[in-house]
Amino acid sequence: DRVVEGVADGVTVLVGVTDAVTDGVPVLVGVMDATTDHCIAHGRQALALGAQALVLTAPYYTRTNQAETLDHFRYVRDAVDLPVVAYDIPVCVNIKLARDTVNTLAREQVVVALKDSSGDEGGFRMLLRDLHDRPDFALFTGSEVVADAALLGGAHGIVPGLANVDPQGYVRLYDHARAGRWQEARAEQDRLIRLFQMVFFAANELSAGASGVGSFKTALKLMGLIKSHHMGKPNRPLPPAAVERVRQHLIEMNLLAA
Repeated sequence: DRVVEGVADGVTVLVGVTDAVTDGVPVLVGVMDATTDHCIAHGRQALALGAQALVLTAPYYTRTNQAETLDHFRYVRDAVDLPVVAYDIPVCVNIKLARDTVNTLAREQVVVALKDSSGDEGGFRMLLRDLHDRPDFALFTGSEVVADAALLGGAHGIVPGLANVDPQGYVRLYDHARAGRWQEARAEQDRLIRLFQMVFFAANELSAGASGVGSFKTALKLMGLIKSHHMGKPNRPLPPAAVERVRQHLIEMNLLAA
C-alpha cells in the first residue's frame, strides 16, 4: 500500500534503509519541503522511524529572506530532537545560505554540519576559514569536481552524487588527501572529472537534473545496482543513444565489462 505506479514512497524507503544498515552506520534523512511545518512533520516521522539526523534545505517555492531562513532551521531543530545538517543547494530552492547565516546557525548550534552544493567555491572556502576552530561543526562539499581542493582547504568530507557510481574513486581521493598525497589526490580527481562527463551526454535534450542525475541512475542500472534508470516525473529518462554512450563510457573507465 506504500507503492504507487511502481514508485516507493519515502516511508517505505526509510524503513528499508534502517532495516538494512549495520550497527553504527547513521541514517540521515532529507526532510525538505515548501513550508516549515511540513518539514517538521517529515522530521518527526523520520525520528519515529529511526533516523539519526535530518538534512534540511531552505524551503523551496516559499520565498524567504535570510532572517526567515534562519527561523526555518531554528523551528525544525526546536521541534524535532535530532541533529540537523544544513544543505545549501540554491539551484533547487529560492535562496542561497549566506555566509553570515551559516555562521549564525553554527554558533547557535542549530545545525551540526553543512553540505555545500551551491557552486560558490570561494564562499565555501571562507566558511572553512570562519569555522576551522569549531570541533562541533563539519563542512562537506557536494561538488564532484573540486573535492580535492575542498579537502586541501580543510573540508571534513565530500558528498558527491557521482560517488554512487564510483565510491571507491572518492574514497581513494579522500585517503590521498588525508595522507597529504596531493599529487595522487589531484590525479584521482582528474580521473573522476573524466567520469563526470556523462552528465553532458543528454544535455541538449533533457533538463540539467534529468541529464545529470539521470546519467548516474543509468550507470547504476548498467552496473546491475538498480533496476530502473527512470526519473521522477516530469523528468525524462536518458534516451537510448545517451544510454549507449554511458555504457561505452563506463567500459572505457573500467567500471563495466565490455
